[in-house]
Amino acid sequence: MASSEVTQVSTNKMFGGYQKVYSHESKETKCTMKFGIYLPPQSEEGKKLPVLYWLSGLTCTEQNFITKAGAQKAAAEHGIIIVAPDTSPRGCNIEGETDSYDFGSGAGFYVDATEEKWKTNYRMYSYVTKEVNMGGHGALICALKNPGQYKSVSAFAPISNPCCKFSTITIKTIFYPGNVSLYYSQCCVECAAKIQPVKSSLYFSTNNAFSSSFITRLILLRVKAQNNVSE
Repeated sequence: MASSEVTQVSTNKMFGGYQKVYSHESKETKCTMKFGIYLPPQSEEGKKLPVLYWLSGLTCTEQNFITKAGAQKAAAEHGIIIVAPDTSPRGCNIEGETDSYDFGSGAGFYVDATEEKWKTNYRMYSYVTKEVNMGGHGALICALKNPGQYKSVSAFAPISNPCCKFSTITIKTIFYPGNVSLYYSQCCVECAAKIQPVKSSLYFSTNNAFSSSFITRLILLRVKAQNNVSE
């Protein structure tokens, strides 16, 4: 991690391991950030363990995973470390950052802003990929733009396409005004079209309304076309 000093905020015994919260001064966001980390009992044996990064979405903090997910039991059974960072910079005192739940303090979208008043602090993409490593959109973008850095990626009902309401308001209007190329560089559909042929499989569930959405279909078609896979 880029920051040199990490302070333990809390620690709780859970399923034989420890659920901890740490704070640190972030080099990327220029403010104090928190992240949760679950250390399974196997971590005390000095073993090298896999790490799962849990990126929460709108209006959440690192506490979203800790208090709601209930994944610590499974992580303890399978020996998996889980890191859950915060979703946005905090306490930056930027005009408008608390005006709406779907951008600013409510949602950083895990992108690096270019708009002058946001770009110093709102560097959540760099924070996630370089320091500790929002939501499904952030997970997909980080995985698609960093092939080989992550073993797998999962997303639950993500905002995957900048043409939809929430992404248009935040990514285009707030973080990338007037810059079409940067705007579309944060579109999962466009990123999927540019990835190299992959050996692993991509799975799209068909069990609910979200999975059959137009956005999911676009991503699947783009990946199939890039890898010369027929229907």
